[in-house]
Amino acid sequence: MAETRLRFGSKYIETGNSEDFPLALTIGIADIADISKRKGVYSKNFKVPATQANNSALEHIWQDQIEDDNITGVVYGRNISELEHNGISWDRGYAKVAAVLKDSQPREYEITYFGGNSDWLSRVGDSKLNELDSSTTATYDKASILAAASGSLDWVYPLINYGGWASAQYALGTTGVPFGVSTWDFRPAFRISALVEKIFENVGYTVTSNWLDTPECTGVTYLAGEFARLETDRVQADMSGVSADFTYAGITGIGEYYTLDESTEYRDTQSNLGAVTTGVITPFGNTSYSGTYDLIPITVAYDGKYYFDASFELLGTTAVTNLGQCFWEFRDLGTDAQVASGEYDRDTTNAIAYALEEMIELEAGKTYVFNNLYTSQGTGQLLDTIGKHSFSFYQQASIKVGDTFLPFSTLGEEKQLDFLSKIAKTYNLYFDTDTHTRSVLIEPRNDWTDTDGNTQTGYYKGIDEAVDWSDKLDLSEGIQIKYLSDYKDELEFRFEDIGDWYPERYEEKFGFQPFRQLYTFPSEYNAGRTVIEQGYVPTINKYEDAKLNNGVTAYVQTPFIYDDEPGSQSRTQDVEPRLLVYEWTSEDDYLLRPRAWVYFDDTATADPTGVDPINSFELPANYDNFVFVPKAWVVNNDDTSKFQLSWASYGDGKGLADRFYNETVRDLRNRTYYEASFRLRPSDILPYLQADGFRKPVHVNGVYYRVNKIKDYKPQSEQSTKVELVKIVPRSAVDFGSQTMTEIINLE
Repeated sequence: MAETRLRFGSKYIETGNSEDFPLALTIGIADIADISKRKGVYSKNFKVPATQANNSALEHIWQDQIEDDNITGVVYGRNISELEHNGISWDRGYAKVAAVLKDSQPREYEITYFGGNSDWLSRVGDSKLNELDSSTTATYDKASILAAASGSLDWVYPLINYGGWASAQYALGTTGVPFGVSTWDFRPAFRISALVEKIFENVGYTVTSNWLDTPECTGVTYLAGEFARLETDRVQADMSGVSADFTYAGITGIGEYYTLDESTEYRDTQSNLGAVTTGVITPFGNTSYSGTYDLIPITVAYDGKYYFDASFELLGTTAVTNLGQCFWEFRDLGTDAQVASGEYDRDTTNAIAYALEEMIELEAGKTYVFNNLYTSQGTGQLLDTIGKHSFSFYQQASIKVGDTFLPFSTLGEEKQLDFLSKIAKTYNLYFDTDTHTRSVLIEPRNDWTDTDGNTQTGYYKGIDEAVDWSDKLDLSEGIQIKYLSDYKDELEFRFEDIGDWYPERYEEKFGFQPFRQLYTFPSEYNAGRTVIEQGYVPTINKYEDAKLNNGVTAYVQTPFIYDDEPGSQSRTQDVEPRLLVYEWTSEDDYLLRPRAWVYFDDTATADPTGVDPINSFELPANYDNFVFVPKAWVVNNDDTSKFQLSWASYGDGKGLADRFYNETVRDLRNRTYYEASFRLRPSDILPYLQADGFRKPVHVNGVYYRVNKIKDYKPQSEQSTKVELVKIVPRSAVDFGSQTMTEIINLE
């Protein structure tokens, strides 16, 4: 007798009579009736008897009196499971107990089994892109921008006009001010190939993909969110109290040194302030008072700029008006060297000294101590004590030049699954999971042609790899011809949102989105419009003025990303997520279209940001210092043969609709698909559960089909199984036409 078994965790569940085991799976990789959706997920609920073995395997979860602590957790949540039929493992997924039917004793358990893409979808869950990596760090400076241009990192720094350059406030020709741009004008954008790989890596899956390694994927970046630290990533430490025991050494008539060592209230999100300890220091370098002090050690996780606010109520027998100057310092506890110092402001009316938003640069791995010095005017008495006090140590949200930051934390709040869904629509991707090897195959639906004219392998394979199902066809069930009826005679590929200044102006002027593609079926469908949306904002490229080219008028092409009218934004603005193609510049490229930012001149004497000139990208008198900095676009105005992220095709290039959806639209023009019954066995189904079956066509009596869906397959049954098929018919490519860029680049 045929036997079907379910492994639940490390134990097997008794299913009762296998012939009656209600396991019937419907599986599919996509659905021709709705090309905007991706399949590959299936689940099934079934009941198993409450036998002694099953009660034990499920750890007697039916008993109300059992404490949760006595249950290992195997029966709760997701459990690695495996379906076996006649000793052959034919699917691996996960299962969980959905319900228990009982009276005084258990009677049966209801179990839900999930297969296909379900496991990794569940594991990724609601995770956000900015949660992908919390350990990788980077430094925000010119050297790092140039290093990223080598292509070895997961991110690059494409030059984008966010509403004005850091140098724009200076007139052309200002002495010592670069004509080009500054480090402050850049922010990172992530390669989508790196993001896809990391999403699956984090949940224990590997990715198999030809598409992932092509320039059409590796050359596309994701720009999102605000270039700032996450709230949870920022240092925030506060101490305050109504009195404090500050260790100090005083000199009559000169002043007193106080070392912060105690506070009555304490909040520290990253444990930057340690417990009170002792250390040998020389306050303010005065060797007369070098010694061992009680102190609160201060440490930081990353190099960079930090800020503090401090205020102290000063109490003493001397009139506050006699108080002289008040100073602060940070000392390196390891070397006893002063690393930063400054002077407090004094409020003599309220007897308070305070410092606000003082900036200091600290290094990871070092320990610091915060000291204070109060001086008297003349020979006044020393302070008796310090009363109300506060000390706040923090980082600002914005990332400054020289800071160490977490690159992945700048990706924004978008969910990882939403990102995958939008990328899938962009490239018409199919996801197919091999549950045995925990690998996911990701490819565009069909073979496609890259910008070099090479044919790249897609998800579906050719008829030379077809599987013969001729002898499996069950004609007794008949063959049903079905017609696609939900589509309309117009098919529009468009962006879900156009929340930028220039795309909005374009839509206002012309009545439709920039870069959209509209295709009309030749009278095959009813009047109306079907819409396929890609979820990211389109970005319009325009030509810069002479500001970027040493005062010489030249057509310098850059993306313009304005949330509001031009001139009101900066690199730090929050932007809507979008995709951009990037490409390295070359010296030949410079000669064709001069781009000032690909040269630099370390002889400049000033930087418009107030930082030294090593953070400037500018054009010197000679071109010996050529460097590679990426350009970025949706469509390259200068060379339309490059890869285009627009739906429509421009010039001599192909848009997304033509490159990745051409064969899909051809199938829609056919309008028909078929449903027939086949005598399928577990060995026939196994490939469809291991990322290979749906890829290959089937051959039935001289005709080739793609399998669209397998309905209610029962491995324990001899009954035939319903299968939906799409006929493969040779036919000419769909002509999407081509458009020009003139209206877009001239838009004002």
